[in-house]
Amino acid sequence: MFPVLFGGCVPGPSGPSIVVVTIDTLRADHLGSYGYFRDTSPNLDRFARESLLFENAFSTAAVTLPAHVALWTSRYPNDTGIFRNKYVFSPRGIDPPRLFAQWLRDGGWRTAAFVSATPLGAETGLPAGFERYKGPGHSMRPAAETTDRALAWLADVDEPYFLWVHYFEPHGPYAPPEAFRRFEADAGLDAFLEAREFADSTDADVRERHDLYDGEIAATDAAFSRLVAALQARGGWDELAVVVTADHGEGLMEHGVAGHVHLGREQLHVPLLMKLPRSLGIAPSRRSEIVSTVDIIPTLVANLGLPVAAVVAEEFEGVDLLRESRQEAFSQAGQSRHSLVTDAWRFVEHPDRVQLFDRRSDPHELLDVAAAHPEVVARLRARAIELAGEATDSGVLFEVQARPSGERRRQLRALGYVVDPD
Repeated sequence: MFPVLFGGCVPGPSGPSIVVVTIDTLRADHLGSYGYFRDTSPNLDRFARESLLFENAFSTAAVTLPAHVALWTSRYPNDTGIFRNKYVFSPRGIDPPRLFAQWLRDGGWRTAAFVSATPLGAETGLPAGFERYKGPGHSMRPAAETTDRALAWLADVDEPYFLWVHYFEPHGPYAPPEAFRRFEADAGLDAFLEAREFADSTDADVRERHDLYDGEIAATDAAFSRLVAALQARGGWDELAVVVTADHGEGLMEHGVAGHVHLGREQLHVPLLMKLPRSLGIAPSRRSEIVSTVDIIPTLVANLGLPVAAVVAEEFEGVDLLRESRQEAFSQAGQSRHSLVTDAWRFVEHPDRVQLFDRRSDPHELLDVAAAHPEVVARLRARAIELAGEATDSGVLFEVQARPSGERRRQLRALGYVVDPD
């Protein structure tokens, strides 16, 4: 096992190289490894077979920038102050720095990020700690092009390194390359839609959304395959740590929602695959416990001997998934809307109502049972409020600027985001 370096002086880089792949807007239930009926993800599924696969992983937010900032800090949006894609931020003069890449670069890791869309652009504050940070030249970049840039960097980099690759597909507008427009509505899609009680499972728009969305997943899967092949060709694959997850899912008209930013299960349930160094002795397996994307960094830090100070690790909202279990997964959509997932229940609080779903008897959340279980609602609501209020105040980690540049505003609108005219 790699030595754990909490709180000590680190003479030089002594841990493994790390690759984190985040796939924007990827629902877990559209991957073969999560039970999907279509062959959208053969390469991700192959990777899943040599990884820890977490069946019940949930994002902290169904919005790209807040979800990624929460990932890299292991802190909920209330703690970071980041709730919208239009925000830009900088540390509040806190020493030491709080983004994962900063710790690794200070510890001697080479660091690079290749992101594919404006919400994660260089002006956001995310480049802190990355010696190279390349976003798209306009609103978005295809997965194949992002992979090309990542592979060019990998060709010349020494060990150890930290590489973050962000793919924007399958985010809307859904427009897969022609070679990946191979899915057509069929009996399998009918069954998928009917099980989730879509308002009209025969609606042409709903069916086309799924066909094109799945095509974009397949295109991303092909790009991921090229990345994995290059990593394997470098040598040292067995000791490389690789994590694949998503920032959030997508509505696709389930529960009447086309996109995301809300608190629907289909918008928060994400894939999480972790391939850890073989020397740790952790066999690939499927794990069914509730986990959160805030658990990713604490798990890497605790098991890979990474140079993150104890004072910071103590503030992580996440847990080490190899040694601890959590009782719930907490998500936010702004400061007043929350979701709390437990083994048995999912509780959702909106400004004007609450909802409760029985996860065991109603996995697709078709029946709100809040009125029948007031004691459960009261208990979960109290816990959600407690989690939402654990930060000293909103924006404790970062100084937030809520007024983006005109160009950033234009690019966000081009991607379909509603941006205030301020």
